[in-house]
Amino acid sequence: MKDLSELRGKQLAFTTAGSLSEFALDMILESAGLNRNDVRGVALWQAESMVALAAGRLDGVVSVGSLEGVRMPEGIAVYPGLSRAQAGLTVTFVVFGPRLRTAGRAAGVRFLRTYLRGLKAFAV
Repeated sequence: MKDLSELRGKQLAFTTAGSLSEFALDMILESAGLNRNDVRGVALWQAESMVALAAGRLDGVVSVGSLEGVRMPEGIAVYPGLSRAQAGLTVTFVVFGPRLRTAGRAAGVRFLRTYLRGLKAFAV
């Protein structure tokens, strides 16, 4: 892939709705002049994504975690898309405490969505 605009029409995996990898996907697409309507996004955990990628069921995987120690299937290349999409990007980890986890998954998703919207607004 020579240019991120080549992602148009591709099927790309991210971990879960409201996740940092979904946010990264949006940032990468935006930097290429694309949006979510230009690709087919699918939520899969990283291990499932790698299997689907190797089997040809996916065109790409957005991962924000370290790929150190992850064995890439034959013919798979790693493209540092997020660092190229957003110069000076700082990756932050959000750690949930027991009270937020016990409030239910819906509360955690709402928290992350609000947090990511705030980050996006701050970046502008």
